[in-house]
Amino acid sequence: MRLTAHEVLTLLSLRGVGGKNVLDIAGQGDGDLWMRVSKYGLKVSEGRVRVPCTEEHLRNASVRADAIQRKCLSLGIDVVTYFDDAYPEKLRGTVDEDGSVCPPVLLYCKGDVTLLGRPCVAVIGTREPTEYGVRAAGYISESFAKSGMAVVSGLALGCDTYAHRGALRAGGCTVAVMGGGLDAVYPVENAGLADEILRAGGLLVSEYPPGAVVTRYTLVDRDRIQAALSAAVVVIQAGEKSGTMHAARAALRGGRRLYAVCYSDAVTMASDECSGNRSLLGLGAMSLRGSESISKIADEILKNGEHC
Repeated sequence: MRLTAHEVLTLLSLRGVGGKNVLDIAGQGDGDLWMRVSKYGLKVSEGRVRVPCTEEHLRNASVRADAIQRKCLSLGIDVVTYFDDAYPEKLRGTVDEDGSVCPPVLLYCKGDVTLLGRPCVAVIGTREPTEYGVRAAGYISESFAKSGMAVVSGLALGCDTYAHRGALRAGGCTVAVMGGGLDAVYPVENAGLADEILRAGGLLVSEYPPGAVVTRYTLVDRDRIQAALSAAVVVIQAGEKSGTMHAARAALRGGRRLYAVCYSDAVTMASDECSGNRSLLGLGAMSLRGSESISKIADEILKNGEHC
């Protein structure tokens, strides 16, 4: 069964209600939202306790949903839900790094929403890459963009920044998956880059409404979406404790192609910045070397129509 965007927003505006609850409530047969919520037996958070959802809870949440929709309209943000035709099929099987199925039930989008359905490759990595990593992120993204693929990254400093810029330099499209509201770019240093992405026909996307702040938890959640959107995930450089590893493990769990860049420079490859690369190779990631590998990967993905 389907829910409207307003109904999804209403449910997510209730404290303690998440995506799984929304999908379960959608499956409660016909009827208005209150009937489905009652049938499901939804509980919401009040302080430190869980209490049955009442009609008053739902009315107040509906008011908050109205406010979010008005804010999105004023900012030019589209709301795409799990139940919309524009929602990409490849996101329905989204998994986290533990393998749990957890698709985003709602996406806030600014820019070209059709890019969600395009063949994509995620190019991600540490916020503090070496000079080799800087060059690799730009070159690899530029090469994939020239092949016709959309480049996905997280708009963070470091590898993400160079990945987005590489795609733009090639005249291609890039998708920035963000860990906070689309009304305030994080980090602020990349606000100009976000504008460039939009002017070039790209897309900003987030699970979080305008006004939502970035936390380490929202960034981890963001990582699974980067992996699910992409037919392949390329790790430029990452330490073993880098946030990049969340997306890499989600890619492995979700059956995506995972590549770790291998550098010909032995010192770079042995550095802490590449400790995650080495670890991922041991977990099943494939080695990425040279332009021929990039062309071959892109050709195979486009030919087979993987995760479009």
